[in-house]
Amino acid sequence: MIAKIFVTGITGYIGGQTVVHLLRKRPDVSVTALVRNERQAAAVKAVLPQVNTVIGHLDSVDILARLSAESDIVLQCASADHPVAVAAIIKGIKSKPGGSAPGVLIHTSGTGILCDPDQDYGAPPDREYDDVADIKIITKFPLKRSHRNVDKLVLEASAGDDPGDGPVRIRSVQLPDLANAALRRGGSLTVNKGENEWCNVHVADLADAYVLLVEEALKGGGRADWNTEGYYFVENGRHVWKELAKAVAEDGFKKGYFKSEKVDILSVEETLEAQSTPHPGPYIWGVNSLGHASRIKSLGWKAQKPSIWEYVSEAVDIEAHALGLRK
Repeated sequence: MIAKIFVTGITGYIGGQTVVHLLRKRPDVSVTALVRNERQAAAVKAVLPQVNTVIGHLDSVDILARLSAESDIVLQCASADHPVAVAAIIKGIKSKPGGSAPGVLIHTSGTGILCDPDQDYGAPPDREYDDVADIKIITKFPLKRSHRNVDKLVLEASAGDDPGDGPVRIRSVQLPDLANAALRRGGSLTVNKGENEWCNVHVADLADAYVLLVEEALKGGGRADWNTEGYYFVENGRHVWKELAKAVAEDGFKKGYFKSEKVDILSVEETLEAQSTPHPGPYIWGVNSLGHASRIKSLGWKAQKPSIWEYVSEAVDIEAHALGLRK
């Protein structure tokens, strides 16, 4: 029997990359993807003609529930902050008729879950979380943490029982946004002292982690942990933001975009003025988010792509081109 997989967020950075990797590894599966309109459907079909598309959005609760009920595995790669959509997916999975194989939900949270909103921006980290050793802490974070409200929905349901290759979005957030802001203001920056740290991973390596979990799910669970223990970090090292900002400054200066290699220390208010995207600059450049990916590594996952430092120059070039500074 052909395994049926339903995907949300295929036009996004993570979802698109994941489906590309999945179909390379498992061309035998049937993939159905939610897209918002015919234009997105055509873009997906142009790259992945074997994918079935259904028009809808994250508030299309009936469509989400139906497709989740009809699928063996749901890859929720869309917004990590949309409880209505996740509730509909869970409802669909739980509505599968008795005697059929239980459905599997692989939900995408976000690194913001590890960011302490009470810590000062730009301050050094006070701890790192391990997704095995600290699982009881991670799954009981307070609701004021980013993504925690939706994570809680998923956990409670289970307790009851770099440029990417995607078809639409191929741009990440943190490093590209930093390079973009630096280029527009003529110099790199940190939020306060920039001593905060963040884990990083290439989107292709992240996609491989999803594929690994899908393959284990297709084995009936396999060696993977699921339900309340099925919380997976994926990372390939860490960076201090002031050091990444310095790398952007050095590359931009070498290419003639900046007058010096200086990194400006900005306040939270000044950082908000410097950003040009919807993502809050102080939050994506000024907080700590450190996690150790013990659980996925125990399944044999290893990062294959270079670290974030290898992509600084490329990020500067791409953002310079987008701003019309480079042909």
